[in-house]
Amino acid sequence: MSLSRGSGIKALGIRARFEKATTQPARDEALASLQSLLADTSTSTPSTRLTAAHVYLAQGNMNSNALEMVHSGDTLEHLAISVQIHLSIDRPDLAREILGLMKSRDEEAVPTQIAACHVYCHAGKSESAEAVHIVRALSEQYGPSPMLLNMTAVGLAVSGDYEAAAMCLAEAAAAEGTTPGADTLVNAAAISRQKAASGSEVEMNAAVSSMRAAYPEHSFVKGLDRFEVAFERESVKYVVRS
Repeated sequence: MSLSRGSGIKALGIRARFEKATTQPARDEALASLQSLLADTSTSTPSTRLTAAHVYLAQGNMNSNALEMVHSGDTLEHLAISVQIHLSIDRPDLAREILGLMKSRDEEAVPTQIAACHVYCHAGKSESAEAVHIVRALSEQYGPSPMLLNMTAVGLAVSGDYEAAAMCLAEAAAAEGTTPGADTLVNAAAISRQKAASGSEVEMNAAVSSMRAAYPEHSFVKGLDRFEVAFERESVKYVVRS
């Protein structure tokens, strides 16, 4: 096995440790291992940096770190991550430029199709139907994986079809087993919040509770905790004294 391939596999192992970690010390330990791998020029390969970008994105609030990992990469996979990063920092103009480059290289490649879905969903209702069309075509070709079902749900939700989106998420949760993935739970909470049907608030609270229990260190949970603390701090200022 070449050194380059070996470091890439090691990086994937670190990513798995990071994603499975349920405590901050365990996540910090995984990050330290990853940074040690990146610090060594012999193991800081394009594949290692691509994996590092995924980890930094999962950590939340580290877009600059993630972008640094992929800005010099020119594979479709590197460019696809770059599209996601630019969308997350509200630069859809740059994301579309990168998507255009990807299409010029291979418009039918899966990374290009996935990146296009991200861009179209970010654009809103005007382009969400195209995103749903693309991801359903991918599902027909490769099977309805939880990732593709989540992407379909997002596209449907952006289009305003929350009931169909919820059905996709239910299918994704069933495929994932007893513990649905973080994306499935976050999307379920968001879509339940938008549904007008009775019981939707109960569904939202259930999804949030499951998220807290299964992924306590996830950026969504951390962000929710910060919001709740800030809300409580501000709300006491407006308590009506009898």
